[in-house]
This record gives sequence, structure tokens and C-alpha cells, in this order.
Amino acid sequence: MKRKNQVRIFCLLGILALLLMACPTNQVTVPSTKPDALKNPFVVQSYKTLFTLAQTYNAAWLTFRQLHTDGVVSDADFQAGQKIARQYRQANSDAVDALIQVENGTLSQDQAQVMIGLAMSINGQIMAYLGPRVAKKPPPLPATN
Repeated sequence: MKRKNQVRIFCLLGILALLLMACPTNQVTVPSTKPDALKNPFVVQSYKTLFTLAQTYNAAWLTFRQLHTDGVVSDADFQAGQKIARQYRQANSDAVDALIQVENGTLSQDQAQVMIGLAMSINGQIMAYLGPRVAKKPPPLPATN
């Protein structure tokens, strides 16, 4: 295996490790490998897509979690959101795995596209669930004396 390929694989495995560390807070760590380091245009564009999805998810999730901490979002709503969040994190992780395999030549782009499509679909579900709850429930105003 060429040195460059070993470095790419190491970087992508590092990304996966970061994804796993993000699980306790329901945040997703996005692929941080520079797209220029990757040669396959499909993989480069797919990483950009996953990055955008994860940024959107993280912003909504952090707001949702803060609203729960502030008592604005009920425990039941929060638990339902966590269930979808776990599905999204898994789908995102699977999509990253698929891109690693495409980059290594062990998976077709069509197969990876299915995994990316699933991550996009579940991201849409979590945004549909979180969006109305985040938008309609502003944090409580600070108490004034």
C-alpha cells in the first residue's frame, strides 16, 4: 500500500473515532479530512454533503438540548428526539464508512450513495422533528428584579 493511501486511511479512521466520541451528547463530528487529499470526486462531494448535514444537525440539536435543560422542552419530546438522533448518528457513521470503502475501491459509488441517501433522509426526519420545537419555543426570559 502506498504511503499516501495509508495516510488517507489513517485520517478517515480518525474521523470515525471522533464520530464515536461524539455519541454521548448526540452531536455528530463531521469529516475533517481536507477534500483535496481525496482523489475520487464522488467522495469529495459526498464529504461536503455529510459536513453540511452534520453542521445543520449539530446546530439544531444543541438548541434543542438547551431548551430541554431550560425546561422548555418536555422529557418526552427530548427522548423522542434522542431516538431519531441516534438513528441519524448511525446513518452518518455508516455513510462515512461507505466513503472510506469507495476511496479504497472496496465499495461501489452506487452502494455508498444508498448509505448517504439514508443519512440525508434521517437528517430530514430529525430536522422536521426538531425544527418546530426549536422555532416555537423560545428560551425563557431572564428574571428581572
